[in-house]
Amino acid sequence: MLILFVEDDVRIRKAFKREIGNDHEIFEAENGQEALDILRTMKFDLVITDNSMPVMNGLDLCLNIHELGIGVKVIMISGEDRPDLLSNQVIFFKKPITATEILERVNSH
Repeated sequence: MLILFVEDDVRIRKAFKREIGNDHEIFEAENGQEALDILRTMKFDLVITDNSMPVMNGLDLCLNIHELGIGVKVIMISGEDRPDLLSNQVIFFKKPITATEILERVNSH
């Protein structure tokens, strides 16, 4: 599976990649704008994004993905409650959660 992982904390990005990088191809972005730039040039099976990030947050990234018609499954993870504006097309998980737990839940749906 080709996954774009969007997270501003480099330690979390490295831990995520270490946890599931042997089974999946992982690309990384530091914020929503960087992710959107990548999504305009590559096709992914899954985007996993944090919400609280500089430049462009996860909610704005999700809204842009929807508005641009980019066909990709999106998961948002956040320590905050689910944003009210979040589309029904976005799967939401509250932190703390591991990469393995996220993929297990996604694969079971």
